[in-house]
Amino acid sequence: MPPSKRIESASRASYLQQAWLRQVRQEYEAICFQYRLDMPVPLFVLGDSGTTLGAWNSTTRELTLSGRLISTMAWTDTVQILKHEMAHQICTDLFKSPAAGHGPAFQRACTLLGLEKKFRGARIDCTGLRGLRQQDRSEKGDHRHTILTRVEKLFALAGSDNEHEAALAMERAWQLLRRYNLDSVGQQTRYRRSVIVTGLKRMPAHLKHICLLVQDYFFVQVICASTYLPEEDRVVKTVELFGRPANVDVAVHCYHFLLERIEWLWRQNRGRFHPHARQARSSYLRGLVSGFAERLEQAGRQYPDLEEEQPGLQPVCLRADSDPALRDFVAGYYPRLVRRRGRRTRFHDQAYREAVAEGRKIVLHKVVAEQKRGCGLLR
Repeated sequence: MPPSKRIESASRASYLQQAWLRQVRQEYEAICFQYRLDMPVPLFVLGDSGTTLGAWNSTTRELTLSGRLISTMAWTDTVQILKHEMAHQICTDLFKSPAAGHGPAFQRACTLLGLEKKFRGARIDCTGLRGLRQQDRSEKGDHRHTILTRVEKLFALAGSDNEHEAALAMERAWQLLRRYNLDSVGQQTRYRRSVIVTGLKRMPAHLKHICLLVQDYFFVQVICASTYLPEEDRVVKTVELFGRPANVDVAVHCYHFLLERIEWLWRQNRGRFHPHARQARSSYLRGLVSGFAERLEQAGRQYPDLEEEQPGLQPVCLRADSDPALRDFVAGYYPRLVRRRGRRTRFHDQAYREAVAEGRKIVLHKVVAEQKRGCGLLR
């Protein structure tokens, strides 16, 4: 490598390391705010270990994170490791137990921070962390696997050229998920969190509408948040879905499918709105989502009344926000949620009306072949 390239590379690495330290401090302060922690800010240090991902030194008050962790892992993992070390600091500063190790006091601190269980061990190296992620993705209980297999088959049928057959298959898939939720009422439930990185600095209106639709009709809680991209040194918006594992899988699939489909439909029709295409785009995309929501709403009216079907059964889990256990699970990550109103945007009435009519024709099915995000469900 030429000397000028080496200098440029070293300068870039030094810049990123300083940016990472700033972002780690911001994450630390955000965690303290979320969980109402009053602790002195430690000295943040970037380590170079490939096995020890983080460390807390109660004597020098240094909180160390591995630079290799930051450069190779998702930022959500970095935040979890940061919480792990903050749990040690809580033992030192709040519990007055600097020698607590990973015992009961440390576990109590982890619970206080909503730390995921897989990150509460004494040590996790990079290989082990990847293994845990793979294991988490591959773990499928028999019931969940059966549900997803049946939903996959129905989504495959929903891609049929026969419009009636396709619509019926989509409605049956939704009915299956609805029954899956009813059958789980009163049972001890495992929940899951899935993070979709949008890559966008701002959340457009049509993306918010997709999030609302997924939350209203697919039994998950959706949080619009943000994450950090270390190699690019920028903060982007995320969509986080919380719920039962099968529900989360289907909701993620719906999110990606619908986003791709409405963008494809816009590309096919934008020429009709020239020269106001830029203004019409947002209205058209929102109209497509609204039209698809109307289709789901109409399909829901065709189902038998649940209480007549099973007298005395209260469908408390049909909406995620009515599930107390799920609310507690979400609160473990975001104990201080803030609701904000979106900004007003210009509205193109013709584009919206036409898009609503087009959206009523959308049928949710398997991810199409040209999908490039690699995030779709049921492959």
